[in-house]
Amino acid sequence: MADDLAAPRRSLAQFSSLLDAHIRDFREHGEFPESHQRLINEIQNRRQQVARKLERVEREGTTWELLTVEIDRDIQGLFDQLSLLNERIDAEQMKSRG
Repeated sequence: MADDLAAPRRSLAQFSSLLDAHIRDFREHGEFPESHQRLINEIQNRRQQVARKLERVEREGTTWELLTVEIDRDIQGLFDQLSLLNERIDAEQMKSRG
């Protein structure tokens, strides 16, 4: 089971590092309005839910095949939300320049 969980753990760790880097960058450049903070909070909450799900799968010995699609979808959803945040920031920056 542990081998089956290695790939989603790596994906979640990569996502977590990317999210943390984005948050640091946003704060350093002052680009962190309340609307972005709400979305970041939502993303962080989802990240915690996925991490708990992975822990539960390992702890309870849940059949991995039943959760593969669900966990992969959850992790992809995290990346999608972060992309949405980046798109919003880019759009706001273009609007303020033009």
